[in-house]
Amino acid sequence: MALVRLAHGSPGPSARENLDLVRAWAEAAAYDGAAVLVTPELFCAPDPTASGGALRARFAEIARTSGIALVASSPEHDAGARFVALSWWDRFGNLGGHVRKHRPGPAQLASGFSAWDGPPAAAALQGEGLEGGVICCADDVEIPEFAAFLKHSGAARALVSGSETTALLEFRNAHIPDSAYWNPMRSGVPFSQRGPLPQPLLRPLPRPYAGWFDARPPEPRDGS
Repeated sequence: MALVRLAHGSPGPSARENLDLVRAWAEAAAYDGAAVLVTPELFCAPDPTASGGALRARFAEIARTSGIALVASSPEHDAGARFVALSWWDRFGNLGGHVRKHRPGPAQLASGFSAWDGPPAAAALQGEGLEGGVICCADDVEIPEFAAFLKHSGAARALVSGSETTALLEFRNAHIPDSAYWNPMRSGVPFSQRGPLPQPLLRPLPRPYAGWFDARPPEPRDGS
């Protein structure tokens, strides 16, 4: 796994100053040999009315000029709703993946953000030694069934963006009980899934989080 730099901090009142800090983080991380920088959720624009397209264009430029892959969050507007979006760009500034948050926090909901009820909630990382990783929001990956779905789908780790903090979740070291994933109440299977029942028999059956992951997620609808 390539070196990951996790950024932590509280955003200031100025979006420009917050962007300048993200650039400084990116340049320092690239200088230290990191392949990807993960920034806190909505660090540059916590206001749901902010222009997400313009902000993402700045993130792409920071990734390109700093020479490092960047994971960053922004508002996204679609059909009158406002979502918390999480995206990543490669070191050339190309958009590599984009997701919307399924479970915004109470403060985000109160400020005008909406919960996203479609796919995906995680996007795969590619290149630069990042294979096997996904990006997702902290509140989403804390849903045990979703974390277990990612683990059983082959994801090795998640680069997680949360409020004022970030994390690298290694699924092989995380305590994610299979019972949270194979529970009959979750999958619709009418018999118990505990015990030695082979998982390949169960994989074709419907699972509520299967649609949450897409290897080729859509691009933002309010700008690149």
